[in-house]
Amino acid sequence: MNDDVDLLKVARDFLRHKAVVASGAVLGLAAGVVLALLAAPQYESTSKVLLSQSTAPASQFASLSSMFGISLNAPSSPLDNVPQLLASPLFLDTLTKIRWRTVGTDTAKLLSEIYPIEVKPNPKKAPHITEEMLVRDRLHEIVLEMITFENMGGVKALTVRARDPYLAHDVNEFLLGYIDSYINHVRKTNSKHQLSFVEERLEEYGKELRRSENALRHFLEKNRMASSPDLQLEQKRLERELHVNEALVADLRKQLENSRIEVERDIEVLDIFQEPDLPMWPVKPKRKLIAAAGLVGGACAGMLLSFLLCWWRETGRAVVARLRELP
Repeated sequence: MNDDVDLLKVARDFLRHKAVVASGAVLGLAAGVVLALLAAPQYESTSKVLLSQSTAPASQFASLSSMFGISLNAPSSPLDNVPQLLASPLFLDTLTKIRWRTVGTDTAKLLSEIYPIEVKPNPKKAPHITEEMLVRDRLHEIVLEMITFENMGGVKALTVRARDPYLAHDVNEFLLGYIDSYINHVRKTNSKHQLSFVEERLEEYGKELRRSENALRHFLEKNRMASSPDLQLEQKRLERELHVNEALVADLRKQLENSRIEVERDIEVLDIFQEPDLPMWPVKPKRKLIAAAGLVGGACAGMLLSFLLCWWRETGRAVVARLRELP
């Protein structure tokens, strides 16, 4: 029963300090609102792509190579190399040198103007590092934080998050074109390798075909009346060898024409599953959530302070007095 009385007493003491709780809640809400308003907005633009079926000749090249005992350890898809491409210094430098449109301005801006950077080199510790190098590295970090490339099976999602909606959209569009050009370059390079490979194999098996033709002709000239079983078997063997070489040469000639066409043609290697969207509203900060968190946090801090005041009034002073009496 004494415990119940103590709890009720604590509750009454707590209610005496309800103004402290209310003040803490108000201050927390105000702090949350200020933080929400000061936080830079983040807009997000997403596109989804998949590899076009027009890139199939690369797999034909691999199967053709395997026919001749050559193993090619090529990636399953050129899109698998995109994360490494987007993290390369060449790409990052390219992106930072482009001027981008932004909301509320008539002139395009560099990323260094959209994201002002203040750095201070330390000549004593690193005299070889200049301010320009530090700014470039920080811009590279900003770009890497902006771009997310997600593997969703056959479909790849490309997300750009920036503090301006036009910037997020335009960077996403630029990335799609950049990736398409990169994969097209890889495809054409592979096609040139395929063309060179087929030309070498065609020359090699063209010689084999002429050799088998000469061997069969010489056999027939020497054995016009091949009546013995051994001679007949030898003739069939030579004919089979000739037919095999003829089939290989015919197939290589088809591959040669296809490779020549593949080198010359321009195709779209990406199928855009979802176009980059122009974001209307920022995805961050969640202002209502930040304000609510500030309100709850302030109220909790006020409650803690209220309990501390109650404890000090009931117990704290006596505890301090006993501590002072200790030798």
